[in-house]
Amino acid sequence: MKKIESDNFEAINDFVDNFEEIEILIAAELSGEQAFKIAMHLLRTADLGAYAAIDVRRNHFASMPRLKAAAANYLVEEESSAYELAESLLNVDKDGLEEKLRYLQVA
Repeated sequence: MKKIESDNFEAINDFVDNFEEIEILIAAELSGEQAFKIAMHLLRTADLGAYAAIDVRRNHFASMPRLKAAAANYLVEEESSAYELAESLLNVDKDGLEEKLRYLQVA
């Protein structure tokens, strides 16, 4: 989790590049809140220019289906807490959140 919380692009890119291999192993261990935090950190680092995070955002987390599902469920089940967490992690106001959170919407 420390790697994903940093603004170190190399660490973020490595995390994303290797996530597919470890998602199955960690998905069962992640809480909805943890999955949501990871998703928010990826969106934040995409805004900062981390190429792997940009790809994840562009593809609406398609390469991370379990993480996306857990994060989306947290957003639905704990909406107030999720919005508060997203506001602090993304450093945006409520109006800017809708644009960011659309990447977690299930089609």
